Amino acid sequence: MLNSPQGRVKNQDFLDQVSSLLNPTYDILVGCQSGARSLNATTELVAAGFKKVRNVGGGYLAWVDHNFPIIKEQQQSAN
Repeated sequence: MLNSPQGRVKNQDFLDQVSSLLNPTYDILVGCQSGARSLNATTELVAAGFKKVRNVGGGYLAWVDHNFPIIKEQQQSAN
């Protein structure tokens, strides 16, 4: 999905962009804020032949709610 003056629109180049970067046999984890957009992306990737695609159900918000670990950007740069 892309933000545009018309609102959120589907990225027509999504599969081409992912295919140019990732092999269809790679393990791929897809996430977004709430899990809805990543579920759509996961479905599209699987339909295109990607084999090991997983969606972060509930997205980043669910991750935080479950108290899973988070590394903040400033912590990453300190390492």
